[in-house]
Amino acid sequence: MKKILYVSILFISVLFLSGCGNEVTSDSNETLEKDNTVTIYFFMSEFCLQCREISLILDELLLVHEFIEVVEYDILINDNEILFLNVSEYFQCENNIIPYVIVGEYDFKGSYEIENELEEILISYRRSKDYIDVIEDLI
Repeated sequence: MKKILYVSILFISVLFLSGCGNEVTSDSNETLEKDNTVTIYFFMSEFCLQCREISLILDELLLVHEFIEVVEYDILINDNEILFLNVSEYFQCENNIIPYVIVGEYDFKGSYEIENELEEILISYRRSKDYIDVIEDLI
């Protein structure tokens, strides 16, 4: 019994000292210089439940990746609706739905695309020098 206890304590100690666990590390800061930022344009409405969920996801991404910024546009505000329609047309988006997110040359429509594909694109832009803010010219 003492042998099992000793082995268990030794095993736990090795795991603890080796750093095994749920620690999140980010190697996504490799290529872009510190002053370069990847901008996420988030078209939403304060009355949209899916938009609220995506807003929480974007808040989490902001905590994990310091190289991003989020710019929100509530499409119920008149000028923002016009921008939303212009951006949708630029990306040849047939369905003008929210939540709608633009990052560089990619657009993400609806919760599923945003939740499952956005972070991968953010990291790929961080590791390469291919990021182009196409929305900046439309604003």
